[in-house]
Amino acid sequence: MANSDNVLRGGLTPKHIDVTELLKHTLFEGVKPNIMKGNHLGLHEKNYPCPVRDFGINRIELSSNDKYGSVSASLEIIIAIEGGCIINSGEENILLKKGESVTILPETEYKIVSSGHCLLFKAFVPS
Repeated sequence: MANSDNVLRGGLTPKHIDVTELLKHTLFEGVKPNIMKGNHLGLHEKNYPCPVRDFGINRIELSSNDKYGSVSASLEIIIAIEGGCIINSGEENILLKKGESVTILPETEYKIVSSGHCLLFKAFVPS
């Protein structure tokens, strides 16, 4: 879309904003958000169903000395939202801190250990 002329801009860049046209396509009415509760997959993991077949997201929450183990069916991206943990994949230990992410290759067995509270999200392709 960088070179597209059919874009309505809302002021996030210094480019021209056609306010009249933008207002014609904007709704100003409140909505009640659909807050997803997630489906428990186990003691530490919840799945949040997505309306597409090629993307999945799970929440993993660990407390002190909790352990979580898995074998990745697809490429996985794990991001630490709170706290930190150690991810063990075979002979490699990866220290993951808040704001950092790690990629896990398909068919990789791994374990996650937390020394305190840790909140992670895992993105993957469902099988």
